[in-house]
Amino acid sequence: MAKEFVEHIFNLCHQKTDLNLDDVHIICNMAEHLEDFQGDMPCDLFIKVPTKISSEYLVIAELLKEETGYPFSMVGYIIRETDEPAVARTLAVGESTYGIEANVITKEPGATYQYVEPIKNGSRTIGGIVREEVDCHKHRGAQEEQAQVPTLLERIEKYPYLANVNWFGDCVTDAMLVVNSNQEVVYINRQGLDLYNYYGYHGPIVGEKFGGVLLQGPIDVVTPNSPRYVEREVHARGRLLRMRQHRCSSEGHEFFVVILQDVSELKKSENLLSVKSAAVREIQHRVKNNLYTIYNLLDMQCRRSESIEVKNMLQVTMNRILGIATPYDILLRRENNLVGLFDVAMQVSKNFQMMCQSEQNIRTHIEDMPLEVTLDVATNLSLILNELFQNCYKHAFVGRKEGNIWVTFSDEIINLRITVRDDGLGCDEEKLRENGSSLGLKVVKDIAKNQLDGRIGFSSDGNGTAVSVVFRAPTDLAIVKGAL
Repeated sequence: MAKEFVEHIFNLCHQKTDLNLDDVHIICNMAEHLEDFQGDMPCDLFIKVPTKISSEYLVIAELLKEETGYPFSMVGYIIRETDEPAVARTLAVGESTYGIEANVITKEPGATYQYVEPIKNGSRTIGGIVREEVDCHKHRGAQEEQAQVPTLLERIEKYPYLANVNWFGDCVTDAMLVVNSNQEVVYINRQGLDLYNYYGYHGPIVGEKFGGVLLQGPIDVVTPNSPRYVEREVHARGRLLRMRQHRCSSEGHEFFVVILQDVSELKKSENLLSVKSAAVREIQHRVKNNLYTIYNLLDMQCRRSESIEVKNMLQVTMNRILGIATPYDILLRRENNLVGLFDVAMQVSKNFQMMCQSEQNIRTHIEDMPLEVTLDVATNLSLILNELFQNCYKHAFVGRKEGNIWVTFSDEIINLRITVRDDGLGCDEEKLRENGSSLGLKVVKDIAKNQLDGRIGFSSDGNGTAVSVVFRAPTDLAIVKGAL
């Protein structure tokens, strides 16, 4: 082999593969003796190796027949798994692959079939020798389908468990194969034939060893010691298949039913949903950061102001910003997209205790709420709790050194009720109902009515005041409500 060609192989492998020096020496040796694999029938021969990208392969050497259909040399070109599944299968499972149709650029008429033998370095598959043959009559798939009918009765005599499999296989929307205890395929349904035809298998499937026609998955799936049920994913010409293997027995015979379900679109949807979810969480993170930035700016302004009235107004606004930020903060610490009401109530309480810095000893008692809600509902409830806590701290304990605030939750089947109660001075209940008396209660009424489609209720006496918000339970809380 010319020194320049060897150097070219080394350069290609160094640039586009992860093969080590020993691997490349083996590849060069195979390339030097490539004509030994040509056989009696003239054909195109190639050596192809895996690249750094799992679904792409590099043409490292070639030996083209005299009247080849290739318009130019393919050495150095990248080919894809979707175009040459036989190469992908051999490099994936380390086994020989015979007679799979390829999508190549040859100008010869007919279908091109590839026969691939693995090149190994110890137990590792480092490449494949690819022999290509052209068949002008792409007909074997149709012949195999027709051959199912006259031979099915013969197979039923040998394998009684196939008696009802024909009509059952036609009812299944996925590809289905039946494999006997000797690992031979004894049945394949119409959907299975379509799948194998798409993959490039046009030879017989029934009667072949399952390992010989297994798509790009593990070679040892169907074995006598296999568990009753095995599920794994395999790739097939750009499609992702979920392979489910069932080990069955009937009338003293043991056999395997293999189901191949195309889950490519499902995986795409899951990946798209995952990307969207990550984008939403990033937006939520930025919203939270922006809210805390606004909070810090207002805090700076509050510290610089000498007006008590301005300080109080700024603190009220800061509390409301924290009320909006709290659900975002909680949500970003959770794996799902729901916010716990107990966490919201606890955080709102802590915010007030931190900001008020009052000499009064105000104790809060939060009932444990095994309930999770969406971010939108959590934000509205956080704002409601914020306003009710603010009213309690501002009005309920005037002239007192201590007091208590309770937050309770009750499930009313189709409605949820959250109550904030204090043991303060109480107030005029009728006046409270008529005009709400403060901006805070007006905010609570507005959110309850317009955002939660709910209502607000009051009760007050010498033992304190209680404000309840009742709203329709979101439909996605049904499972969580069952745990209460």
